[in-house]
Amino acid sequence: MSSAAPGDLELLRQFVNTVDPDEHTDALDTPEHLGAWLSDRGLLATGTHVASEDHTRALRFRKSVRDLALGNSDSAPDPQAILSFNELAEPTRLVLQLGGDGSAALVAEGSDLDRVLGRLLASIYIAMIDGNWQRLKACSNDTCRWLYFDHSKNRSKKWCTMESCGNVINARAYRERRREV
Repeated sequence: MSSAAPGDLELLRQFVNTVDPDEHTDALDTPEHLGAWLSDRGLLATGTHVASEDHTRALRFRKSVRDLALGNSDSAPDPQAILSFNELAEPTRLVLQLGGDGSAALVAEGSDLDRVLGRLLASIYIAMIDGNWQRLKACSNDTCRWLYFDHSKNRSKKWCTMESCGNVINARAYRERRREV
């Protein structure tokens, strides 16, 4: 089963998964790599310069989203993650705009990065409204933390894949139980 999320929530999932804690890799390790990644997805014009402070802010935003998704996996979001998220979201100045046909869209004003983060913020808001946000989870394997979309009927999935992380966690629990005997 795919771990892809619906709509722009998939873009957010991909953005957060640009860092792999298990492999210690980061596809967005430089401002240039961030700019290229965003350009490849049509979020920034090709060749747009990403400032060092914007790069740092984007990586902090990515971490805060992962921390919030952990709350969807466990029980509740970490209050510090909420504070960090709100601090990073504030400069985007996300506003509701109506189109000529009466359709509504959440649009961010400000810098290039504000508009990118605003689009990702809008995907979170829409997912919260339509009930999909709680399905975006971070893997319960503490060395993985990969974001996945829980397609299970009862929303009980705990790992990105049973084949890798689920087996690791279950084997670890089995060894621990055997040690106690």
